[in-house]
Amino acid sequence: MLFKLQPWSGNERLYFYRQSQQLAGQTGQIGKLRADFDRDGNGFFSTWEDIRDHLKTEEFKQTFDKAINALRFGEGLTPLASRKALIEFLKDKQSAILPDDGEWHGFRADVDDTSLFLRVKPSPGDYDVYCWAYKKDWLDDHMLKAEKGIRFIDSKYNARFTIPDGGKIRISFSDGTSEEKTCRYIDDTHVQFGDGSGAYGLQHICEFAERLENIGATVEPVTEPMVKLTERFYCPLKLAIFERDEYGDLEEDGYDLDGRYAAQYEYEIRELLEKEHSYDGCDPKAMASYQDNPKVLSAEWDVQEIRGTLYGMITVDLAAPLSVSEEKELKAWISGQNSDGFGEGLEQTEFKIDGGEGYVSFWNSGDGYFVKNESDFRQYLKNENQNMGGLQL
Repeated sequence: MLFKLQPWSGNERLYFYRQSQQLAGQTGQIGKLRADFDRDGNGFFSTWEDIRDHLKTEEFKQTFDKAINALRFGEGLTPLASRKALIEFLKDKQSAILPDDGEWHGFRADVDDTSLFLRVKPSPGDYDVYCWAYKKDWLDDHMLKAEKGIRFIDSKYNARFTIPDGGKIRISFSDGTSEEKTCRYIDDTHVQFGDGSGAYGLQHICEFAERLENIGATVEPVTEPMVKLTERFYCPLKLAIFERDEYGDLEEDGYDLDGRYAAQYEYEIRELLEKEHSYDGCDPKAMASYQDNPKVLSAEWDVQEIRGTLYGMITVDLAAPLSVSEEKELKAWISGQNSDGFGEGLEQTEFKIDGGEGYVSFWNSGDGYFVKNESDFRQYLKNENQNMGGLQL
């Protein structure tokens, strides 16, 4: 079995531990293996704990067993072969040390549709190994959403600040006392405090603001606030195809196909987009300057393949969250760029396809055209999948 252990990066550091019931469900945390190398350092005594037992399928069990056995008995470096082997493996892995967790190291390995989060430290007399297993697509989906950070607002939905997932806030009460809370992203409007239990637990961000205002308490960030937020907007793609005739000349009349066909040309389309952004005035920061909202720092056109269909993806960096009306204006601006601005130049540039040329467009005149934010787009995909037979995202 071939896979690679990679030192943790970014917010992966948050997933080497038990998650709350809410987060375990959203990330697909299947369970945990715990093991030690015995007193002599050469054994491997392990126990398994179910977290979501309905996710522990036969396919998962086979994948997990093969992965652990490869780390114990495989070729090359086998960090779980013994305590000595683990010590040797960790010699040049300082970047994998988990913050605020002693000498514990964290590594991620993706095996088929499973992600393994391995937390290890040679610990005579204690456990040496913890391995948390997740459903890869569930975990990646949640981590992608969490990149936007956790918003704090007042009771009228005015933005206060945004902190990264896993960041801390300080609540100051009217009696002069205060307490700090670690915050975890649940979704765009809900935050988990600490492990999700206690007086605060899971809160809607507006209800939390109202609660503090009612008791005369204030909240401020302990962790450095995020000065840039990232939002993604999606639209369907159209591909105009012109084939060559028997003499090698392009046919005058082409025909249109959608993102399902465009998916096979993802690499070529990305090359076109990179070239288009390289032109003077078309780089992501310059594109943002063509609209009136100073919150928009950059706008970059890209594509993303989702279950065999290629969609347009416009990634927008923001200095602060958008209001409902501001987002509506931004989507209208993106649609205009797709039809008459950035997209107009793009759709006039050809790329080679088998037997002809293709032209990609981020806009079309059909009734089904849209520009949706990430949340609305995911709901759209869910509805589409249900209409096609109840497929799960």
